[in-house]
Amino acid sequence: MRHKKIIWFLSSLPFLLTSCSIFSPIKTESTNTYVLSSTPMVSIKQSQRPVTLLVNYPQTTAMYNTTQMIYSTQSFKVAYFTKNQWAETPSQMLLPLITKTIESTHYFRHVMTPGVLGQYDYVLNTQLLKMQQVFFDHSSRVEIILRAQLIHAANNQIVATKDFTVEQEAFPTPYGGVVALNQAVSTVLSQLSMFLSHFQMG
Repeated sequence: MRHKKIIWFLSSLPFLLTSCSIFSPIKTESTNTYVLSSTPMVSIKQSQRPVTLLVNYPQTTAMYNTTQMIYSTQSFKVAYFTKNQWAETPSQMLLPLITKTIESTHYFRHVMTPGVLGQYDYVLNTQLLKMQQVFFDHSSRVEIILRAQLIHAANNQIVATKDFTVEQEAFPTPYGGVVALNQAVSTVLSQLSMFLSHFQMG
């Protein structure tokens, strides 16, 4: 009889383990995923320029070529949040925002992105130099630096280069940083649109 009970227990073990997993699911900590999606309200230029602009993907260093969210607690030191991340890399999120902002100004007849066939007159190259949340002296802020370079396609000459730097106070949480970065990106894009409006093209 004892032998039969042991056999029954062993044969029932898989079912018991399965039942435990059904009625007592393993708790896992989820990862929060965020996006950059804010664009500014821009002034619309009345006279459209008869030129086409190609907007390239923003260049980044390896540090920013990731979906990980960067923060810093002291100078020259960076770290990544473990349970919070971007939905895409900063470069992938910024390209459509840059394009949408420039299109909204109606400065150009056409605004192109990489992969679209067609001729273009000017090229806009950008480089993300910094995008992080900073915790320092019991405060929190976000910092973003975007470099823009306008190039004449016909002769490959640089028309102008400018760095846009924005700092924005943030609630001291990862989500607070996301909200502040969306505001900061919107400000940078507004400055970028003004930068492009200052040149005579055609």
